[in-house]
Amino acid sequence: MPTRETQSPGSAETAPFERSALERFVEHEIRTPLAALRARLESLARGLAGDESVKPAVSRVLAELARIQDNVDTVCELAVPHTPDPLRCSLEEIARSSLQQLPCESRRRVRLAKDSAPRALVVDGHHLSHALAHLLRGALREGPDEILLHTLEDEEFAYFVISCEVAPRTTSARQTADIRLSLAKREIERMGGLIDDQRSSQRIRSVSVRFPLQVLERSSR
Repeated sequence: MPTRETQSPGSAETAPFERSALERFVEHEIRTPLAALRARLESLARGLAGDESVKPAVSRVLAELARIQDNVDTVCELAVPHTPDPLRCSLEEIARSSLQQLPCESRRRVRLAKDSAPRALVVDGHHLSHALAHLLRGALREGPDEILLHTLEDEEFAYFVISCEVAPRTTSARQTADIRLSLAKREIERMGGLIDDQRSSQRIRSVSVRFPLQVLERSSR
């Protein structure tokens, strides 16, 4: 199980207030109205189930609302700097936690692979798993095929590598993916990690996140 490390002093007193104020505003002014609008549209769609002429239009609107809700959640979660809360976590715990944040149908498209026995890493595992989940959502939108989440390590670093096959995207989809990547990159770097976005070919994209191995002993699980 993850164990908590000593938290260093800093802006811990102000950051929770800023995050709380933003979350209250977003919840009241954006999330709640969007959820209510989506519920009304879903109710309307059920009432018009027999009318095939409007079904495609309603489905498109509902899909767009779901996309907007997802993007709002992404920006709100990563927009306000997060005060690190270091934990001793294994790579597998972090990877599995990131998978649990995806919808069931999306989790089925992600294959988890590991190259070594569990090793402990001192990092904000909860927040890192959120950042990885955002990167996975971006990869899942790249194309219809399987996504690989690979955990591995060498003598100095622990790695989380997300690989996927890239499909042609619209400008809007590309901008959304770029925003997810830049926000996740900022948070990962604030936690002491590095992120690389590479293409090994025209169709294969690989996002690699790496952290120094600050804890050398094997975690007992």
